[in-house]
Amino acid sequence: MTIPSSVVEIGYNAFVQNKVTFSDGLLPISLSNEAIYAPKELYWGRPLESLTLSLEDVSYLGIGSLITEIPDGKFKNLKNLKSVSLGNSVETIGNEAFSGCTALAEVILPPSVETIEASAFAGNSSLNSIIMGHKVKNIGDKAFDGCKANTVSITAQTPPTASNTTFSNYSGKLYVQGEKAKDAYYDAFTCWDRFDSYVMIDAEEIKIEGADKISGKAGDTFQLTATVWPENATLPQIFWRSTNPEIATVDVNGLVTLHVDLESLNTRAQGEGDIDGVCSIIAETLYNDGPVAQVAVDENGLNAVESIPIGDNGTIDYTRPYEVFNMNGLKVSDTTDGLANGIYIIRQGKAVVKTVVR
Repeated sequence: MTIPSSVVEIGYNAFVQNKVTFSDGLLPISLSNEAIYAPKELYWGRPLESLTLSLEDVSYLGIGSLITEIPDGKFKNLKNLKSVSLGNSVETIGNEAFSGCTALAEVILPPSVETIEASAFAGNSSLNSIIMGHKVKNIGDKAFDGCKANTVSITAQTPPTASNTTFSNYSGKLYVQGEKAKDAYYDAFTCWDRFDSYVMIDAEEIKIEGADKISGKAGDTFQLTATVWPENATLPQIFWRSTNPEIATVDVNGLVTLHVDLESLNTRAQGEGDIDGVCSIIAETLYNDGPVAQVAVDENGLNAVESIPIGDNGTIDYTRPYEVFNMNGLKVSDTTDGLANGIYIIRQGKAVVKTVVR
């Protein structure tokens, strides 16, 4: 069952559902006591202060793409919680936010996260894999106390501020991005040097697929999918965000929802409304300076798709030889001249980009 963002109130015992999605929206929602009885899978895209459902039976929890902070103790002691997906706007994980979730085996924090407060995941005795992105700066005391932590992966190039109580188990492997980062973590002399560290395999490109047109009216949805290349990249996870949630939002799974009529958007953007007419759907990875894919949403229903690879090898010099491939990986040309409308991959040495021909 999906609750659209327009709904602002649900009464007592309205539904009994195992799987419920509250679509991303900025409006809070008023929930009566046991409005939805004992959900087992919950995606929550509304302001968190209005989440008053009983979550003791929840095994999967998704947090929407507009939420910026997980409050202190918000999901503490959810004994049945096995899986969590956080939207790519969360910047802070509060004190004891997910502590005591003893069935949680893996946590993957989106690249937006900067701060993990004290005891945020403490007491999660099944937590075996911990994955963090390149913006993490501060990790509080006992944030991962009592966790197995057999694998810890982090792409921040400067070791986050942490203490020797941040983890209680240092027998696991620490995966970092690049040899310089490996040296930095070894020299950190806090908790990081206690791990045996390893260098991860970088991502070089995001290949994005989905609807070839994002056009329509408010409420229309479009499913986008993306994969990381090479296939053996250590961190293949994709994270989605919208640059203008008033026009379109995107959930943790790449499902885009339009919130305006795109046919009238151009007129409204020119002064008849308050909505900025520019919107892009962004797909990115956890890697520092990693690849980014962008899908532009406009009133003509055309997608401008661009992939920006990592490093200094992402620029195509069109005065030199290059190769053009279709989305199935078959070479179709040595030039963009005369190509039919569509999406193509252009490769020149180590430089790989995705482009659209209109």
